[in-house]
Amino acid sequence: RVLFRSVCLCEWLPASKLVTKTRLIVLQHPAERHKKIRTVPLLEMCLESCHVLVGRSFRPPKFPLLAELDPSRTFVMFPDPRAVSANEVRQRILEHDDRITLILLDGTWEQAKDNLKKNPWLSELPFIKIATGARPQFVVRKEPQDADNCFLSTAESAVEALAVLEDDGTLVKQTVMVPLRKMVEMQLARTQHVTHRPERPGFVPNLYSDYSIGP
Repeated sequence: RVLFRSVCLCEWLPASKLVTKTRLIVLQHPAERHKKIRTVPLLEMCLESCHVLVGRSFRPPKFPLLAELDPSRTFVMFPDPRAVSANEVRQRILEHDDRITLILLDGTWEQAKDNLKKNPWLSELPFIKIATGARPQFVVRKEPQDADNCFLSTAESAVEALAVLEDDGTLVKQTVMVPLRKMVEMQLARTQHVTHRPERPGFVPNLYSDYSIGP
């Protein structure tokens, strides 16, 4: 099991927040706010244009930030069959010098699906997807059991998209992932025992191989 403790990540955070052309809006399920370890605070601490709204029903009139969205320049990150790739959106940015908004649903997989269902206006926006194959680094929380998908945390999903969308995407990704990996490393260092279950759907071999486990 993992024993969650407060850790200080100041040493690995940027001296000043990075300014990105892409604006992030995180729609966070209320239950996620109380989790002891989560990744969205890292986005807030590392990126200037990151806004977090908490709730289940996100009606635009209630949230001025949502009311002012331009539907033609706003994308919801969700694995919908209609989703376009981040590379396609990047091409559009280059052709039209667009500044886009990326909406992320933060919570468990079931909570994210529930937020999408309870906010039908989200389904009227275009969806965006990232390329598969990214190896999850946030390995201290249980992920859904799915043999066909490898699930990433909210921060990991965001930076995978920004790595493509931003002119200096590599720097953006590194700025967030360095403290994220350090946070995971600190938590796993307090882990006494890790159980590997290769029989489970979605099992990722050597998931913890990049980290030291336990004293």
